[in-house]
Amino acid sequence: MQTSEQLSQITTSIGELATFSSSIASATEQQSAVADEITRNLHQMSSFANEGQERAGETVEVADGLTALAGELKTKINFFKI
Repeated sequence: MQTSEQLSQITTSIGELATFSSSIASATEQQSAVADEITRNLHQMSSFANEGQERAGETVEVADGLTALAGELKTKINFFKI
């Protein structure tokens, strides 16, 4: 094999390595973008879960208030029973 052929093969190999490196860099960027989107979605889900928990607490408070009112109403109705 002549020196020029060897240099040509080395140049070709370097070009292939550059292409592979570029492909890896592109895939890494895509994976990073997906990871960022997943992180944003998880934060949003966490926010929704927290809001749901707050609403559930409010619902329990309202239900407790209604239970108290129902008890008061029952007491007042029993006052008028013969």
